[in-house]
Amino acid sequence: MQRKCFVGVMGLVVMVALLYAPPVVRAKDKVVLGHPEALSGQYAKAGAQAVGGIKAIVSWINQVYGGVNREGKKVPLTYMVYDCESKKEAVTSLIARLVTVDKADAILAPYSSGLTLRGAPVAESYKILYLDHGGASDHIFQQGFKYMVQSIGPASRYHVGTLDLIRQTDPKARRVALAYENDEFAKAVMEGAAASAKALGFDIVFKGSVTKRLLARHGSVCSQERLLIWHGL
Repeated sequence: MQRKCFVGVMGLVVMVALLYAPPVVRAKDKVVLGHPEALSGQYAKAGAQAVGGIKAIVSWINQVYGGVNREGKKVPLTYMVYDCESKKEAVTSLIARLVTVDKADAILAPYSSGLTLRGAPVAESYKILYLDHGGASDHIFQQGFKYMVQSIGPASRYHVGTLDLIRQTDPKARRVALAYENDEFAKAVMEGAAASAKALGFDIVFKGSVTKRLLARHGSVCSQERLLIWHGL
């Protein structure tokens, strides 16, 4: 169900984004989506999942719709992906390659807030559409970028529903402890969770960073957001 939802949302984002993309000199017989994604290194698993979903989207658009419209003509959507190895410096060089050598019409950002943010100024410098599918840190969208489109919710909103559910299922719960991994994305998630907790009347008895080892031991609890929430202490 989650993958179908991801494919549908990303397909809509791709089609709308291409419709409003700024005019650039590119091949007229196809539309190229470039993607510097983490296929090895720290974010390899999430990167592979993203690539699988995007390939499904591209196939769906080409097979069902006959491609996308370019100057009144149907042309195929082409997907080009390179492994950035979960490295920030690789993201910047690959975006430059995709734009200048592969003539990409739009760039899909890599997974994670850190990698997405590193690539944003490069895409901005080329004035090319930059589609963010896996960088949720609020900080990314406080920089004034004009060519970035976000397809997921901001990190600060991730646990609004979690805490609301805790309040509904356990009305007597009063105290909450927030422990997060020490990185930009997790901090944004934590700050949003803290604001929601206060609004719901919880007392925050602890708010601080923890080690990755501890987070891994509790991976079933909000592992994607790298935030642990304990309540009713």
